[in-house]
Amino acid sequence: MSVVLGIETTSLQASLCLHGQGKLLGEKSSLLQRSHSEFVTQALSDLLHENSLRTSQITEIAVSVGPGSFTGIRVGISLAKALGYSLQVPIWTIDSLQVLAYSVPTGSKVSFVVQNAFKNLFFACAFEAGLAISEPQVLTGEALSHEIARQLQTSSVSVAGDAQDLLRPFFSADLLAKISFLSDIRYPKSSHLTTLMLKQPELGQTKDWKSVLPLYLRGSEAEENLRLKSSENS
Repeated sequence: MSVVLGIETTSLQASLCLHGQGKLLGEKSSLLQRSHSEFVTQALSDLLHENSLRTSQITEIAVSVGPGSFTGIRVGISLAKALGYSLQVPIWTIDSLQVLAYSVPTGSKVSFVVQNAFKNLFFACAFEAGLAISEPQVLTGEALSHEIARQLQTSSVSVAGDAQDLLRPFFSADLLAKISFLSDIRYPKSSHLTTLMLKQPELGQTKDWKSVLPLYLRGSEAEENLRLKSSENS
């Protein structure tokens, strides 16, 4: 039996799942970001136990590689690479914004998936009918507002992701009235990650453990602070 392990740790909500025999075997999630490393270890153990499986029976791994939390990305990729190496199984990598976009209703003409990048910055990507029409990028609130206004000239627009509330101050009242905010779609899910991998394997392309790389669109907080300090002193 093919058993796929899905790992999603890029946001405030971490989740792990097992997919096999053409169905979801189980999914665990946690909203305690600072405990992602402890969560994934216990969640994997619980999922395997509940399905009477052993770690050695995992045949494929799917992991979100970012953008998102620097630490969260590192936790997920470290687990994927460790298992990929020890089990010698392929790893599929898909960006977290694509995974989150899977939750958006197909009726939404253009959807912007937006995650909090902190310090008034946002990880963002635009999708149409589930397909990315832009690259994942880091934008200011003003730049994102401008881009959404441009899309509204020719299409209806929805916004999903954990940063949708933080974006509201950047929009005019007129713009706010035209946007559909998907308040129940905030975090990517591991079960959507494995479903995407199985339905659209070309999205992630299989890799060996050595070639799995994180999608960091900005540095860690320590790196960003050092960069700012260097620019101030130059």
